[in-house]
Amino acid sequence: MSTFDGQKLLQVWQWDSATQSEATIDDVVRLCLRFGATGMLVKALDGDAWMYAIEHRDHPGQEGDALSSVDDARRQAEACHAAGLYYGVWVNPLGRDVEAEARLAGELARAPEIDALVLDVEPYQGHWGAWRPEGLAREYLERVRALAPDAYLVLQPDPRPERLAEIRPEEWAPSCNAVSGQHYWGAFGTGVHAELVRGGELERVVGLTNYPTLSVGGATPEQMREAGELLHTLEYRGAVLWRVGAVDARMLEAFCSFRPYVPPASASGLTREELAARALEIAAWIRKDAEELERIVREISAT
Repeated sequence: MSTFDGQKLLQVWQWDSATQSEATIDDVVRLCLRFGATGMLVKALDGDAWMYAIEHRDHPGQEGDALSSVDDARRQAEACHAAGLYYGVWVNPLGRDVEAEARLAGELARAPEIDALVLDVEPYQGHWGAWRPEGLAREYLERVRALAPDAYLVLQPDPRPERLAEIRPEEWAPSCNAVSGQHYWGAFGTGVHAELVRGGELERVVGLTNYPTLSVGGATPEQMREAGELLHTLEYRGAVLWRVGAVDARMLEAFCSFRPYVPPASASGLTREELAARALEIAAWIRKDAEELERIVREISAT
């Protein structure tokens, strides 16, 4: 399974050639390679609507590489991998037609070329919304997981405690592998240090490793460089930048200066997480052997 470990990812929303210079997958590949980003996250769906349909509805006649199918995403992923880059897609679940939305998201997630599926879940109009009926998010994710049991799923929420509570994170987190909190100090009127400390609190609340999403909105290149240094100091293993089309060269240079934290390996060469996984496997084998031994003893006693 791929993860966000070691990644510095650029998030792509739209491909409107009239408003940004990056209108094709090749444009974003070149952008990543020029500045040292390790890959990209490309928007695929609003609910059950492909971004191609949305962009051509809003901007008739535009040219660009908006996704219209799983096959489109697979082709983009292949182009990224050929350049040595990571490729994930992101979706905006709306919960209007859970079955249809989850089916498309699950089909994307299970495509072997796609490294990750990111779920942009926010408690606002035009997004998932606040205080949706209990069980709705769980149903959505159960349907996604039924199609893609081994996919790498990342929850991307507003991390502020009040807003986080409104999406019922306890229904999302158990089916996700990681979280990428939207730590937007410029939009939230906080500060770089406060937001990245909040990232640790988010990890504790949802029980998932956090790979913070940073925004250029209201931020300066100096703050972005400070964020990169703090990300490493606070032991964040990867990060995401929102977004292509709204970021200039200085901001890209600042973000890509970030050095993802690498956990120290044990004497065995395994990380703490890998050792813990091995220990669980061994414990399962021991339980199985003990059960088999108990069965044999019962059979002998019965004879």
